[in-house]
Amino acid sequence: MSSAVIIGGGIGGLAAAVALEDLGWTTTVCERSPQLVGPGGRLVLAANALTALDRLGIGAAVREHPAAAAEVGVRSRSGRWLAKPPQARSRSIVLIPRARLIEQLADRLARATVRLGCAVRSVDPATGWVVTSDGGLRADLVVAADGIWSRVRSALFPQHAGVAYVGVTCWDFDVPESGAPAGPTEFWGAGCAFGVAPGVDGVVHCYALAVEEPARRGVHGEAAELVTRFGRWCEPVAELVRTLDPATVHRHDVFELGTPLPAFHSGRVALVGDAAHAMTPNLGQGACQALEDAVELAFHMSDAGGGLPGYTAARLPRTSLVQHRARTLCQAIMVTNPLAVGLRNAALAGVTRLGRDLLTRSVDEIVAWQPST
Repeated sequence: MSSAVIIGGGIGGLAAAVALEDLGWTTTVCERSPQLVGPGGRLVLAANALTALDRLGIGAAVREHPAAAAEVGVRSRSGRWLAKPPQARSRSIVLIPRARLIEQLADRLARATVRLGCAVRSVDPATGWVVTSDGGLRADLVVAADGIWSRVRSALFPQHAGVAYVGVTCWDFDVPESGAPAGPTEFWGAGCAFGVAPGVDGVVHCYALAVEEPARRGVHGEAAELVTRFGRWCEPVAELVRTLDPATVHRHDVFELGTPLPAFHSGRVALVGDAAHAMTPNLGQGACQALEDAVELAFHMSDAGGGLPGYTAARLPRTSLVQHRARTLCQAIMVTNPLAVGLRNAALAGVTRLGRDLLTRSVDEIVAWQPST
């Protein structure tokens, strides 16, 4: 029986454990934290993520969580429409707490060994030997799902530039439902944006992005920061930031792998999720791509697949495309020059007049993903 060691008990790691276990593999998940479920806000799961979760056996359970329309309208900070969403909304997204998705993936595991508080010290890609704080393990496959600051990635590709701060900070928080737009809406300003996903489970899910140099990590007083930045915007933005609960605010300085890796594998080691393709959050595809990775990795490790070279061949071009589109959207939102802001807004308004929603076009190809068979 084949065996796998999964480094990291987040979404990508647990999804990979589920997918490999379904192949009949024995799996061991090494998570350095003392618990699987840590802090985090809500995740956006688009159609491609739900397709992957169907393969993992929990798609139906995840769809029980509240859904929202996927097509996003865009307004200026003053409230003027820049890009109206289509009247007929054809797609939906599921908004789910990150902790809940992790719980559902963990509950799906039947035989896997989950080692909490188990830090991985080193990995030998040639032999599959993994040294941990609990001792040594040997595996036919090592799955590095150790996140954006992946030590395994750095060891496998020491010449790669690694992740870089993109000059943007992101916040997310929930506010009790009141006065929200009828559908998901983003408000774009100069070097900042504010997003609202209304009417989900009795709360409004909000997120905000802003240009900020340099990255500040672990800073307190984020609620006051949001009021300072967005408290004079149009309604409902101003009201939402004034009524938020500071305890619900999560702050994330945005880093990405600006240069794609040369491969998503080396020897017996495969990279998944942020360890392989950390991207900006503008398309809400981070968790979605990690779930795709898990499904594709299991397929390529099956008798019908092409092994780890096949996994890289399937995933590297696709995730590079998603990274590029997310980065392009981030750059459009984060322009600060007044002339550039005016041109951007005029272009969006022009797209609407032509009857095409720029944001919908940017994600249609992405969410239509189907797993390899």
